[in-house]
Amino acid sequence: MSLDQHDRALAGLWCHQVLEQLSRYLDDELAAEDRARFERHVRECDVCSRFGGEFAAAVDALRVCL
Repeated sequence: MSLDQHDRALAGLWCHQVLEQLSRYLDDELAAEDRARFERHVRECDVCSRFGGEFAAAVDALRVCL
C-alpha cells in the first residue's frame, strides 16, 4: 500500500507532513507547538507510529556507531 492510501489528517498534520518533519523532530529542531502537534499525530496514527519508531531506532543505531 502506498502512503497516499494512509495519508490522513490528525492533530492538524497529515501523515506526509509528519514524514517530512521526522528528521527535524529527532534532531529536536521543531518549535514546541509543532513538536506537540507532531507527537499527538504519531500517538493517534498507527502507520506513523510504526514507521516513526522504526526510523528513530535506525537513527539511534547510527548515532551509536558515530
